[in-house]
Amino acid sequence: MLDHAHHCRFQDLSPAFSDKTIQILAIDPPYVYGDDTYGSRSARSLACDNDDPESAVAMVIDVLRDWQDKLATGGVVLLWQPWQSLLTEIAQAIERYRWAIVGPIIWDKGRPQPGQFESPYSVQGEFLWVLHRLGDRLINYDGSPRHSILRFSPMSFPGVSADQVHCFEKPESLSEFLIQKHSRRGDLVFDACGCTGAITAAAIRLERRWVYAESNAENHRLGSERIGRALLEREQPDDACCRARLNGDRAVVVSAT
Repeated sequence: MLDHAHHCRFQDLSPAFSDKTIQILAIDPPYVYGDDTYGSRSARSLACDNDDPESAVAMVIDVLRDWQDKLATGGVVLLWQPWQSLLTEIAQAIERYRWAIVGPIIWDKGRPQPGQFESPYSVQGEFLWVLHRLGDRLINYDGSPRHSILRFSPMSFPGVSADQVHCFEKPESLSEFLIQKHSRRGDLVFDACGCTGAITAAAIRLERRWVYAESNAENHRLGSERIGRALLEREQPDDACCRARLNGDRAVVVSAT
């Protein structure tokens, strides 16, 4: 269960988690209900399950309704959403299931993103909402800046876009920042919508326990490959890159359910 990549819906793993075990539950649902949804032309994959508005919202509601007891004391849900106000259904569920909320935290990508080119303004960021249990005190574990605007170049930024695998991929540098701020070494990070594994790879490098879940077969394959490379780099950092190349960039295939 722990330290494994699972090819399944994250909801299916709920019985395997004991209460008060997850320090970070990261969920990045498809932005199919965004006002300015876009797809990067540089990405090699656009595949995504639950890519209709009803299913995407239902995923978020599932977390809000069912997963609060799974969080460790002071644990957080990192909920990514498009650059817009929270949908009414999600805002109402946050209130109904008694979550405390911090945000929006703005991920500033540094330049307007592809979208509605005829508009005089264009989105250049995404919103992160940090949710926790009422009464819990959040700790800034690494003492990093308390800014509510996070400036990290996206994977589609010139110079790094060749590394982009999926159109909704987050940079690992941003993932590392959030993991270090909200957890300690050895804490459990649950990458609930794992996609290509950026959160999980960052958790591995930072010596956190991890669980990765992804229902889409292609994304699970890509995520497992990335996780395998991260594991190889941690175990044998001196020659990991060479060995990964010899294995066709499939250093380790992590077992799946």
